[in-house]
Amino acid sequence: FLEGIGQLKVDRDSTDRTAIAGALGVLEQGDVLGIFPEGTRGEGDFASLRAGLAYFAVRSGAPIVPVAVLGSTDRRGRLVKALPPLRGRVDVVFGDAFEAGDGSGRRTRKALDEATVRIQGKLTAHLENARRLTGR
Repeated sequence: FLEGIGQLKVDRDSTDRTAIAGALGVLEQGDVLGIFPEGTRGEGDFASLRAGLAYFAVRSGAPIVPVAVLGSTDRRGRLVKALPPLRGRVDVVFGDAFEAGDGSGRRTRKALDEATVRIQGKLTAHLENARRLTGR
């Protein structure tokens, strides 16, 4: 089902070059690629980002649109524990798009580390703003 709606299958136990190529292909086509910036489903506070998001953004030149999903873990559903309950409140707040790179075109480890720090700052600021807007 998930692959049918466009989810890319990723082998999380190794560097999955097929998934990386697929993700870059999505971006090259001008489509949307959704990524958990922490490299997995984290706490949602962006405390420790992995370099994957920076890699895709810097390599492709695609902008990043921050999305905060608030309330998805407040309570668990009775039927499916991984999902919020029916009629539960979940707020989705989209931020302004931004570029991850510094404009130099560099794709070195240092450039990716610097981009990751920039991304972390932007995502953290967006999350704080989303919490202020929604009261969560």
